[in-house]
Amino acid sequence: MNEHSSNVSRGVFDAVQNGHVADFARNVLLFNQARTQQLADTMIRHLAENTQSALDAWKEVASAHSFAEANAIQINFAQKQCATLVKQGQELADLSARLLPGVGRPTNSKTH
Repeated sequence: MNEHSSNVSRGVFDAVQNGHVADFARNVLLFNQARTQQLADTMIRHLAENTQSALDAWKEVASAHSFAEANAIQINFAQKQCATLVKQGQELADLSARLLPGVGRPTNSKTH
């Protein structure tokens, strides 16, 4: 059992022994809400950045003087956006690993 699991188990045990289960549950929910709010805020920021980038690219496409120029703008946007998405994905993965340790990781249980 890792340190985090041990601390959670001790907190549950102490709460039950002292009759403070509701307080413990509320504190756990508030703690997890703050963590997930950070993830949500990051995803919303990414959404806003990506939306603005797409709108800016389409403004450039609309002002292009030829099909070739419009195509070049779209290709440039796609390349930049791919790099941006990789960075954003890594940021979310790092944040998730830091805020929600163990969530989304495969378990060691064997399936038969």
